[in-house]
Amino acid sequence: MQEEKSIKDLMNSMFDNYQMSDKLHETRLTAGWEELMGKTIAKNTKRLYIRKRVLHLILDSPALKNDMVFYEKTIVEKVNQFAKLELITSIKVR
Repeated sequence: MQEEKSIKDLMNSMFDNYQMSDKLHETRLTAGWEELMGKTIAKNTKRLYIRKRVLHLILDSPALKNDMVFYEKTIVEKVNQFAKLELITSIKVR
């Protein structure tokens, strides 16, 4: 007899099999960016994406760029806590 699995488990398995889980996490992070970092940072974020466990941020404000680099460790922890897994290890700000 086959073991019963939840829809969530089946979807996660499918995303892993088709190597789409990274893109799914990136999409969730993009959608929750304002909630996670606040309106000011979200408003000044032109683009964000994840490559090889590095969060790449493209920002409008030079002052904000400096702050983001200064608080890198805190941001990494916040993002990983939001994702409920170790999604990123560092950030790169441009």
